Amino acid sequence: MYKLLDDGRFKEGKEAYMSGDFSRALEIFSQLAREGDAHAQFKLGVMYFYGRGIRQDMHEAAKWNLAAAEQGYIAAQYNMGIMYEHGHGVACDHGEAFQWYQKAAAQGLADAQFKLGNLYFNGHGVTRDKLEAASWYRKAAEQGYAVAQYNLGVLYEHGWGVPTDHVEAAKWYQRAARQGVAMAQFNLSVMYEEGRGVPQDALQARRWNDRAAEQGIPAAQFKLADRYYYGRYVPQDYAKAAEWCRKAAMQEYAEAQFNLGVMYARGTGVESDDELAVEWFYAAGRSYLQQGKRGMAMEACEAIEKVAIEHVLARQLREEIEAFDKAYVDEARDVWKPQPLMLGIGCVCMLGKELPASIS
Repeated sequence: MYKLLDDGRFKEGKEAYMSGDFSRALEIFSQLAREGDAHAQFKLGVMYFYGRGIRQDMHEAAKWNLAAAEQGYIAAQYNMGIMYEHGHGVACDHGEAFQWYQKAAAQGLADAQFKLGNLYFNGHGVTRDKLEAASWYRKAAEQGYAVAQYNLGVLYEHGWGVPTDHVEAAKWYQRAARQGVAMAQFNLSVMYEEGRGVPQDALQARRWNDRAAEQGIPAAQFKLADRYYYGRYVPQDYAKAAEWCRKAAMQEYAEAQFNLGVMYARGTGVESDDELAVEWFYAAGRSYLQQGKRGMAMEACEAIEKVAIEHVLARQLREEIEAFDKAYVDEARDVWKPQPLMLGIGCVCMLGKELPASIS
């Protein structure tokens, strides 16, 4: 059990901290921390981490967080995991991060359980184990941790570490979607659209897709643009179609970039502008190449040539396609060349609170 000095000084320091009197809080927490008070050590670490009342110093932050963590203080254990994972004040070390997350997770901290799930899924600091990843995501998800609920849905949808089960996937997506996780909202919309794990329901599909679009998910924005363009379930509105298409295109969503090029070439929903059409076709071609879609990149190149024959961007895109073809041939010849493992679950590792608001 960690040491807490119950003499009223910590309360005074906390009140000073909450009122913005960081100098006084620093004075009190420093004294208590030196006397071994774990909560004060943790708060002092947070103050050094953020530079509140004192110059930011990651090494001091790590020092005081470690002092509290070694006493078993759960929030400090989690923060040590963060610091080792990202190299804040200590050398980046996923193995050490794993050890500290494990200590906090064993005490029931959902943030740490979520982080353990990430490390197990990606094999960072521990042997990759999707079954263990699912187990830790579930522990966090059952505590209401929204992103863990989303990740668990992804695992059930794809059968990673758990049996493929679309009903379970939809259940966890729904829980995360209600808490505002944008990718859960989009995935749930697709499941309603296709009738996987839930009864097919076009209204629910549109409802969740539009929520995801408002939160910036490009695939959802592209779908919404498509509805406005063709007048599906909404009044046909080319200007709104172009608006939503642009939102997705700005995030390098290839199909949206290509369609925006078409709209500028035809003057549909926007003023006709051949130069902008060419620029968006070129952007689409490059995005397609990044996805390995050579045929679609060629379509983008041909679209440029239809708008402006011999345009410099058409030549440039053809050169990039040729370079792509050469790289593909070279790669095929070199059978021993190691290839990176690409996983569709990349969003699993996107989120995770650095210092939980509830305990900082």
